[in-house]
Amino acid sequence: MKETIETSPIVNKPNHPICPVESAGALDTWYRRRLQNPGKILKPYLKPGMRALDLGCGPGYFSFPMAELVGPEGKVVAADIQQGMLDLVQAGTPSASQAPIETHLCSETGLNLKGEFNFILAFYMLHETPDLDATLKEIMALTAPGGTVLVAEPAFLGLTFRHFKSTRARFERSGFDVRPLRGLWFAKAFLAHRTEER
Repeated sequence: MKETIETSPIVNKPNHPICPVESAGALDTWYRRRLQNPGKILKPYLKPGMRALDLGCGPGYFSFPMAELVGPEGKVVAADIQQGMLDLVQAGTPSASQAPIETHLCSETGLNLKGEFNFILAFYMLHETPDLDATLKEIMALTAPGGTVLVAEPAFLGLTFRHFKSTRARFERSGFDVRPLRGLWFAKAFLAHRTEER
């Protein structure tokens, strides 16, 4: 019997609130770095000169390692819905060996970004978006041909496997080559690679 994948619009429930700025310190701890080391997670996908986007960047846990990996010739955009998180990113100390980090404030109705990125990270953020379908369409439009999207959702918030599988299926139907990403602690994850030209 052929399996049916849910294709109706995904509207997230409000029981997964956005992490407040006051809790930003909990996003960057020594034990998280041991279990989810940002440099090790990102290194296989980022090269000097790339354009990278960190969605739901928080205080920059992944943004700064991104900037280091793409180097001064690359570009990193750190996007978040909370200006307080972006202020924390801007207060960080960049090194001469990393790309400057551009911050972008998203709205409650969309990412409102333009351009194309070689790599997009959506780590622990899709479950917080009120209109997941609209967000996914924007992410797909921002992915350059040959670009990659890394999607990781927490495995501990009661998010259903059906919900996660439906998200993955949307990338597949949009022309992405989707493969599971294993080995991330406390996360369900996949890689979506755009193969076709626009």
